[in-house]
Amino acid sequence: MRIRVAMFAALLAIPALAVLVLPTAAATPQRAADFISSDEVLTFINAYRHKPEPRRLPLAVRAMSRFGGLRDPESAGVFVGFIAGVLGSNPDRAGDLIAASFPINPEDDWAIVRAIAHSGLPDWKHLLAENAYRMPARKVMIEKFLDGSLPTLRDTRAQKPPSTTEKVKTLFSRDKPKVPMVEDQ
Repeated sequence: MRIRVAMFAALLAIPALAVLVLPTAAATPQRAADFISSDEVLTFINAYRHKPEPRRLPLAVRAMSRFGGLRDPESAGVFVGFIAGVLGSNPDRAGDLIAASFPINPEDDWAIVRAIAHSGLPDWKHLLAENAYRMPARKVMIEKFLDGSLPTLRDTRAQKPPSTTEKVKTLFSRDKPKVPMVEDQ
């Protein structure tokens, strides 16, 4: 009889325990899922404006590196711009987001350097210097950004093409622009 009572009590305790454990499990924040393809990274980037999740930036950076999205500087501009934008819009978390983005392939470090420099953060130089040890292969590039030899986006001004009036004035002007001669080159 005692065995039956103990078994009955144990059977009642299991659902009671489940009721106590489930709410705490649901309240625990879930770990951000890793990206399994470059398409998932692009989907995340495209959806970011409507559903910002800056905590997932480090996962996206490591995935971009893993899938080769940062290898070619000419085609990686979108990724660098995205990283810079997320850092710039999260100044209080930028240092943590950068630190969590490592390790990545050393040949992809340039993207992080540029993203920090182009983030528009007021303390971007401090962030870049603070994270330089993570990117030893980019020492020269980092130094050039820090000393102003490499321009940031704010330093780069888009040149306005000449208007039609300016072109016509140049054609009929007595002060013609000098055309370099072969021996001048």
